[in-house]
Amino acid sequence: TGAAIAAAMTGLESGEHRVAEPDGAGGWRVNEWLKKAVLLYFRSHDMALIDGLPAPFWDKVPAR
Repeated sequence: TGAAIAAAMTGLESGEHRVAEPDGAGGWRVNEWLKKAVLLYFRSHDMALIDGLPAPFWDKVPAR
């Protein structure tokens, strides 16, 4: 499961995957499997102090 979550997050970061995509009819379609992967990522990672400007902050996702 950890490897699948990591692969999903890598796909998001690279732009290969999107959590939501235009449906062609003026609306949006949610990719539920990717949405679930993001939620599992948040559940499985602890908060960490991120060095950033203008000040350090706490988050679960590293800054780019």
